[in-house]
Parts: sequence; C-alpha cells; structure tokens
Amino acid sequence: MLKLFLQAGMDRRRLWAWALAPPLVLYVGHNWDMAAAVFAIGAMLLAREGRLVPAAAAAGLGTAAKLFPVLALPLIGLSALFGDDRPWAQRLLRAAALSAAAIGAWALVNLPVALFAFENWSEFYRFSQGRSGTAAATWDVLANMGWWFTLIEERNRYAAIAFVIGFVLILGFGWRKHRTHLWVLFTPVLAWFMLTNKVYSPQFDLWLYPLLLMTAPRLWPVALFVLGDVAAYFAEFWWFAGMEHGWPATTPLHIAIAASFRAAAMLWIIGECVVRDPPAWLVRRA
Repeated sequence: MLKLFLQAGMDRRRLWAWALAPPLVLYVGHNWDMAAAVFAIGAMLLAREGRLVPAAAAAGLGTAAKLFPVLALPLIGLSALFGDDRPWAQRLLRAAALSAAAIGAWALVNLPVALFAFENWSEFYRFSQGRSGTAAATWDVLANMGWWFTLIEERNRYAAIAFVIGFVLILGFGWRKHRTHLWVLFTPVLAWFMLTNKVYSPQFDLWLYPLLLMTAPRLWPVALFVLGDVAAYFAEFWWFAGMEHGWPATTPLHIAIAASFRAAAMLWIIGECVVRDPPAWLVRRA
C-alpha cells in the first residue's frame, strides 16, 4: 500500500498519517481486508491515469477478495460514458470493455470455486443475509437505545433503500464538480455504505481509511473520524468484556455515543468529498 501511495505522489503528512494510523495497527490482522484495499487503491490510481479498463479489472479482483470494491465500478463506468467528449460509439465500447474486464477478473477468481464447491463459496452471501448486525452499526445502535427496532429482513431492505438514495444524492450533488473524475466519489459512497449497512465490523475501516487519505480535501475531519473510530472499537469490545463480567466494561450508551461521533465525522467527510475539490495530485493524469 505504501508503495502505491508513494507512486501516487501523496504528500508527506498523509504518508505519516498512514504509517501511524490506529486503524492499521488495530485491524490489519483481523481479516484479509487489506488485500481488497490494495486493489481498490490500485483501481483509483489507474483511473487517475485514464486507464479505466485496467481500473475496472483491479476493482473486479478486489471484489473477489472482499465485496466493497464493487462500489467503485458504477463510478468507473460512468466516467467512461461521461468523463470526456469522445464520440458516443467510443464511449459505449469503452464502457463495454471495462464491464467485461471487471466481470472477467472477478470470475477468474470465483468461478472455479463456485463450480466445484458452491455451498462453501456461497456461504458468505447466505451468512450476510441472515446475520443481524454488529453493536456499533447504525441499526444496532438505534435498536439498543430503544429508538427504532428492526427485524433482520427489515434491516436488509431499509439498508439497501438508504444506500441507493444516498448513492444517487452523492452522485447528483457531485456531478458538476467531479464529472471528469467521478471515481473520486468512491470514498463518500463507501463511507455512506458503511453507515447504512447493518454490519460495521472494526476492520471495515481498512477499506475507508486509505481512501480518505487519498481523496479527503482536508485531513482534520479524517482525524475526527479516527478518534471516533477508536472510541467505538474499544466501546464495543469492552461491552463484550462486561457481558463476561470483565473490566473495563461499557454499556450500549457508550457505544451509541462513540458510534454517533464517528458517524458525524463520516457525514462531514462525505459532504466535503462531494462539494470540495480532491487533492490536486489525485486528479492529474500521469
């Protein structure tokens, strides 16, 4: 990841923010999320260079590792269709090529496993549909505080509706400023997905944090996000400790306070990423 950041021309402050990042220290060993994050960052940098077909392939490989890079693909596709003034035939051909590249990259990894071990391969999707959520996710906070209780099926439905509405709003408000580089909206789209999803596992911040360092117009809102994120991490796990009569222990109220602080920072960052210009080095083409 650091090599990608260096190749991208990221400034020294952001490099240090990555090297000293609490999310990196706390979560990097939780899962294989970093592999998908590397592909997501690679897709962004390829898109910066105007290489949208390889960018889509990288996002497809990232989706094979972890599902979240799929959120970049509609933005890369729209960049191919509306990012320049080429003849429409060329735009459509390019969009078709990047769609094929993304699907082909994903299938290259997934199809052999799906064909020979479908039950094991599909377990993730079935588990994701059936699980209720996590304590610091929006829907659990609302339920545990007694504000709005939802069943699993309702959470699946409401989360999908809320995400689609937010995606359309982010795209609509960001269109004029970011039309030539729509892929930078991947950051606010991902942040909104994490807020509306019924699950917010701690290592999910490995998805968002590198993108924040790449695309956030200013760093101090990112610092507020990190503070809220660390607070939510310890509040959630200390709540588990309290359930086993351990110490230190927290309550759902502590989780709600920390998660609300983190959510406020994320909403602030979403707004900034939509209405402000990204770092200048990010949108220049090599």
